[in-house]
Amino acid sequence: MCKKLLEKLRKTFWTSYLIVINQIIDWFKAKSNKIEEKNNAGKFIQSSLSPKILKGIELERIMPYIKRIHDGVKNPDVTNIALMGSYGSGKSTIIKNFEILYPNYKVLNLSLGSYSKQELENQNTNVNGIDNIGNVDDLNEKLENSLVKQMIYREKNSKLPYSRFKKINHISNRKKILLYVFFLSSLISFFYLKDYLNLKKIVLSNFEGIAINTESLDLILYGILIVSISILLFQIFQTILKQFKLSKLNFANVSIEEDKNNFSYFNKYIDEILYYFETNKFDVVVIEDVDRFKSIRVFEHLKELNLLLNNSKQISREITFIYAVKEDIFSNSKEDIEEHESEIRTKFFELIIPIIPVVDTFNSREYLIPMMKEKSVGELDENFENFLKDISLYISDLRLLTNIVNEFFTYLDIHGNLSGSMNKESLFSIIALKNLVPSVFTELQKSQGFIYEIIVQGKFDEKLIKGVNEELEIINNDFHEIEKQINIDKLSEIKKFLFNQGFSINDRILINGQYKNLIDLDMTMIDYILEYDEENIVFKSPYGGTDTIPKKSFIHILKEKDSVLKERREKKQEEYDLKRDELNNFIRASLKQKLKMFPNLVGLIYVEMTEAKYDNKDNDFILYILSNGYLAEDYSTYLSIFYEKSMTIDDKNLLVKLKSNQSVEFNEKLDNPEGFVSELLPQDFEKQGILNISILKYLFSNSYKDPLKIRDVVLEKFFIREEDIYLKNLKVILDENKLNIANLVFELLRKYTNDFIEKCKVSEKNRLIDLIFYVCLGDITLYYGEDNRKKLLLQILNEHKSVYKDKDEFEGNEDVADYKFLISENILNRPNFFIEIEEFVESNTIMEVLSEHNEEAIESAKIYFNDIELDNLSEEQYNKFIKYDLYRYDKDMFSKILNYKNSDELKAVSYANILNSKIDDLIRNTNMNLYHFVDEVLFSLDELLETEKSFLSLLNSQKLNKPDIKTNLIDKSNITVEKINQVTDSSLWTTLLEKRKCSITWENIEDYYENVEIDLSVMNSIFTNQDEVISLKKQYDKSDSKDKLKALLKRMVDNKAIGITEDNIELLEITTYDAGNLSSQSTHILARNNLIDFNIENVNKFKEDGVIVEVVLNHPNDFLENYSEIDLSEDEMFSLIKNWKLESVKELLDTIVDEESDEFFENTKLVEILFERGISCDDTLFVKLLENINVECLKEYFIFKLKERTLSKSTIEQTLNLFLENNITDFSIEEYDCIFNNLSNTELFVDLLNNLFKNKKLNEISIKNVTYWLGTQNKPISELYIDENGKNKVVEIENTPQNIELLNNLQDINMVSTFNEKGDSTIKVNMRRKVPKELKTELL
Repeated sequence: MCKKLLEKLRKTFWTSYLIVINQIIDWFKAKSNKIEEKNNAGKFIQSSLSPKILKGIELERIMPYIKRIHDGVKNPDVTNIALMGSYGSGKSTIIKNFEILYPNYKVLNLSLGSYSKQELENQNTNVNGIDNIGNVDDLNEKLENSLVKQMIYREKNSKLPYSRFKKINHISNRKKILLYVFFLSSLISFFYLKDYLNLKKIVLSNFEGIAINTESLDLILYGILIVSISILLFQIFQTILKQFKLSKLNFANVSIEEDKNNFSYFNKYIDEILYYFETNKFDVVVIEDVDRFKSIRVFEHLKELNLLLNNSKQISREITFIYAVKEDIFSNSKEDIEEHESEIRTKFFELIIPIIPVVDTFNSREYLIPMMKEKSVGELDENFENFLKDISLYISDLRLLTNIVNEFFTYLDIHGNLSGSMNKESLFSIIALKNLVPSVFTELQKSQGFIYEIIVQGKFDEKLIKGVNEELEIINNDFHEIEKQINIDKLSEIKKFLFNQGFSINDRILINGQYKNLIDLDMTMIDYILEYDEENIVFKSPYGGTDTIPKKSFIHILKEKDSVLKERREKKQEEYDLKRDELNNFIRASLKQKLKMFPNLVGLIYVEMTEAKYDNKDNDFILYILSNGYLAEDYSTYLSIFYEKSMTIDDKNLLVKLKSNQSVEFNEKLDNPEGFVSELLPQDFEKQGILNISILKYLFSNSYKDPLKIRDVVLEKFFIREEDIYLKNLKVILDENKLNIANLVFELLRKYTNDFIEKCKVSEKNRLIDLIFYVCLGDITLYYGEDNRKKLLLQILNEHKSVYKDKDEFEGNEDVADYKFLISENILNRPNFFIEIEEFVESNTIMEVLSEHNEEAIESAKIYFNDIELDNLSEEQYNKFIKYDLYRYDKDMFSKILNYKNSDELKAVSYANILNSKIDDLIRNTNMNLYHFVDEVLFSLDELLETEKSFLSLLNSQKLNKPDIKTNLIDKSNITVEKINQVTDSSLWTTLLEKRKCSITWENIEDYYENVEIDLSVMNSIFTNQDEVISLKKQYDKSDSKDKLKALLKRMVDNKAIGITEDNIELLEITTYDAGNLSSQSTHILARNNLIDFNIENVNKFKEDGVIVEVVLNHPNDFLENYSEIDLSEDEMFSLIKNWKLESVKELLDTIVDEESDEFFENTKLVEILFERGISCDDTLFVKLLENINVECLKEYFIFKLKERTLSKSTIEQTLNLFLENNITDFSIEEYDCIFNNLSNTELFVDLLNNLFKNKKLNEISIKNVTYWLGTQNKPISELYIDENGKNKVVEIENTPQNIELLNNLQDINMVSTFNEKGDSTIKVNMRRKVPKELKTELL
């Protein structure tokens, strides 16, 4: 029992304790709040919608209105002033500031607004109804009721103590305490004075001081009693008067009752109103919103009231009514009015002040943006500020604008942490919609209405994509038609094939153990034939015989048709995919994107809104926020409060950002990616915020299904980002766990192939390539199978990137430097690739796949390592590396291979060392790729270090079958082959000889010449090399088979195998040559060295080469023997005459005289040559010359012949006669001496001498010569001379005209003194006795 009591006490204590503690906390909170309120006095979160007290520039703007109000108020003629302006134009603010600026006027503010649409409709109905009078009175009664209530309830009860409107009288605590004190004082006083309950005795007995002054105490208590009772009775009486109303008073038979048939509050309580204005000294009454009644009668009653107040003697002051109304106040009235509205306005109001709206669609931005900046914590974003400028065009009411701003920041506060993620443009647009078109906003909240149907349900989607769906249906039908047609074609081709093989429709085919008629052959039967395992198809003829054909023939035909089908299907599939992508893009598209894709959608929406009877202004606003994406599929995010249950606040923030199309940090983590993605609509995947690592990992996980091909959309968005952002995001992906991003990396590789690899920082490239091998070859489970992954890798390894933009196509034979194979480029530049890749994939697997790739790839795409640290590989890896032939064929790589973990002296790179390495795979690979080994390894060495055995193995290998490879090998070789026939490929002998990689011997030359189509340049190089010519000459001199070598040399020269030069003529001199096939130059050299055999068959060749003379010169007898068969030109004949020995020339000249025509002797060159060589010919030749050549050309040769005395007398005379005839006298004295010495014909002599005189060739000085010439003749002519002794000498000569002429000439030169005729036949001549002086002088 005691324990229970203690437990109860303990609980009671703690309960009390907690209560006290909570009260203390509440007290501190209250104090804290009061302090905060005090510190923030005058600071408010929200802007009030009430009229504002303005200052500065804003006050100056409205001062014109205030001055006019003041002017109207003080004007005694003005009692009704109208402030006319639209809603929100600032009427209330103007009135408010008027009150502040003119405190001497006491202003009463009344509002008569009716904001109920239903009430206004009832009014309108009533105004137009049957019971018009009653309804109007009812309206007025409501109006007057509102005025009276606002006036009465405005003041305290104490201010209107006599008002008949009774209000609940609240008694304050202070008053209650006072009343209680008075009541208690009166009660104690009464009990003491009456000694009730012996109170007086008790007091007196206990307080000695009081007992002494009993009478004074009694007097005080009596006073207290009287005062307290009086106060209490007064309060009771006053309360009864205020709370109770006397409606009927009966005095005997007289009854006074209240008149209840008063229709108007003005009538009922006009004295109340007068009493109110009498008590409260209001000068101005401001009545607002009275125009909302749309009734003119309201103004009639108000003007009547104004008149009543101003005419009341009881009030005795002027009261001005100011009406804040719209411009069209009388335009919207539903009553029938006789006067025009303009007349009514001026009738009702003595003064009308127009108010220009403070805010309209053109200047609302000037208020909105500063208001937003004032309430925002930081600076406004530039884009958001631009948005505010745009949306302000649809807001024309300052109060509405202010409220939108208030609600915007209220929503931000309510959403708390989420607000930072929200798209401020979208939130502001929704708040604006809430204020501008509340009905649409309400419908959206309820997931109803036209806008909801457009945004969420896709109201017009079916219309927009109807065409795409129809095209997809057409393509599907085309697929079926293609397959149907191909099957028909296949069947037709098979039948045609069987017919060509000799089968007929009467034959039968074995199918499933049964023979079936070929006439019934169809695709089902063909499919069965292809499925069963037999290699041959059996046919049976109606005559009992059987026949077979290979099944592969069937397969070949079907494959051809399948290729056609595949091509047509692929083309059609491309069309289908394009349309399907178009459809998927539409499904994923947001409303904003749909409006851009389908401009006609705007028209559909506008028509629907018009039918829904929205205002045009509302239509414009709604279209604006829809088309710009401000009101979008994520609108519900802004209208609901988030509760952290299935989704964390961080995830929700990210979701809001994404849906509002804001930027989302790529590496921002999600707590529940699956739940997050489930909240996304198809169109959300088109937004930039979808690019988040957590989202991507889930979208590309094995568990995510992708019916709408979202992955492709996301991949494209990820890949086309700006390069710096893309690279930053890619780094985040690469830093993730490799298994988590395997599908993502694979999809990027599949979709973008080399572009994905190339678009990566160099520092990240190794990681990316390793991941690519991991996703394609790793022992992991992806939603792509192993075969598909491996196939993709092989495809990528074959793909290239052009270094230059204009190089797109690649056939495999271009300059490899123009193209890049990106994976190859990376791994080949990593010396320890196979060590590093072990973290991702086993190196053996990589090597196997690379080997498979190399087997199928074009040469330039193959992967061969050259910069790899082989010593870091294990022996197993090394052996695999060699086995799969993954090394590049270059000298450094082979050096590493041959010296793998070799600490001894380095082995040189050579084919000999490979053969000696005993590494079977290396030897096999090298022999299989011998061409590459030679071309890329051996040729890159500074020098070859082969043995003759290894060198001959290379030269004799069938693997080196490409042009020039063995030639270049020979050129590079360090080996000289001793015998050329050791090289089985005789086509190489030319190179061996040319490069001197074979000994230059007569034996090798003979083998080469006899067995190979020789290269003349090689032979010439040998036989023009001085050292080799000397060597061969020495070999010849030492040889025991000189005749054999002569014959060989003669064959080689005559067959033009050897070039003939001055350098090898010493060697060639060992024999002579036919030279019939040699070049002109060669024949010239041989001819000059007398090494050409005369052959009548080669004469024409020698003539063409211009060596006929040389040949004939060397063989005069052969020429003379065959003179008639050898037709030489004159020049050639002259050359023979000029160069032959005299004996041969004379024989030749004799032959010429006999054989040649006269034309031959017309050439003066013959005379020149004969004269030049001093060849003296007989008369026959000279006569031939005389007959055919101008005699003048024979002068010198004639003199020569005279001197040689080889001419006959007749020939001399004939020649001299010709000279005489042609008046040729230009002989020298000596030549005349020779002529006259050989002339025995006196007559001819006389003629010649006379001719000399005639041509003035002789004078007195010539006496001596004439004397000598005359002495050469017979007497008597020889007697004609001057005697030396001075004797007179007389000579008789024959009398002829010639002699007379001669004597005259002799007389002229003073040789003849006189002469005269002695008869007809003789002339006597007297010679001078003395020689003339001139002659003597000359002689002296």
